[in-house]
Amino acid sequence: MNIELSLRSMKGYPPPERALEFWLEVKCKTGSHDLKPAWLASVQSQLAFAGRVLTRTHWFHWSSNYTEMKGGEDHWVQIMFPMPREAVSFIEDGRSGPTVIFDVMCGYGILRTGTREQGSYVDRFEIESVPAKIEVAQSGWLQHLKEMEWNEYELFEVPRLPLVRSEGLNRALSCLSEAQTALRLHDYDTVLFKCRKAFEAAAKAGGKTDLKAGFADLCRSAFTDHPEKPAVYDSVMGALGRFAHKLGRHEQMPAVPVSREDAEMMYAASVAVFSALGRASAKRLSHAQ
Repeated sequence: MNIELSLRSMKGYPPPERALEFWLEVKCKTGSHDLKPAWLASVQSQLAFAGRVLTRTHWFHWSSNYTEMKGGEDHWVQIMFPMPREAVSFIEDGRSGPTVIFDVMCGYGILRTGTREQGSYVDRFEIESVPAKIEVAQSGWLQHLKEMEWNEYELFEVPRLPLVRSEGLNRALSCLSEAQTALRLHDYDTVLFKCRKAFEAAAKAGGKTDLKAGFADLCRSAFTDHPEKPAVYDSVMGALGRFAHKLGRHEQMPAVPVSREDAEMMYAASVAVFSALGRASAKRLSHAQ
């Protein structure tokens, strides 16, 4: 029996499942020599990317239990592939171009039945492995990452730090979100540019125009537990701004190339700084009430 697979739809699921759901069309092509009835009894599947098996699953649901497979008939199967961080990180590190190409391998358990005077019986049990190549547009893959609630700072082993929104940081955190999108699109220059814009937006909050004074005021208002701490954070923010300006979009020739490591470092450090700023400010306000 020949079986062909094609993708009907695909969807991501958030925690606790954090999985990719594939709905696959199953088309059966039975030759004239294949006279005994065939019933699909089980499915064992694996998902691969760039030659590496990412995840396996036995979880499935057929359009009907023990579906009888007849030539020319179409059925469907729903497969849920768990997507741990290691699997998604491998995809993010290796993908390039306009599509993400997955290789799905499904191993079908097929019951062959015969008939006797006493009734039907199981003649034999066969395993047939069927490959399918699934191409997902880059925009679709990014949407599935959002559906699974994977964030860039989780995928690249940056500590997951909470980002606390406030009136003074809203624009800055929006720039940081744009930097995350740029990192997923492998646009490393834009990552640095957007992180630098995030710091500038925070310094300009409240209508300030002097960036240096704005950074100093921001740190003084957030870190009130020790008189030396604001100056230390101010210097960290200044150093990150200079890093982004030196390597990011500028008119220096020849331009300094920006690698993925550079972009990840800038993004991770920016997340850490804004997480500290937001939490310190929230703590200060709660103590003042």
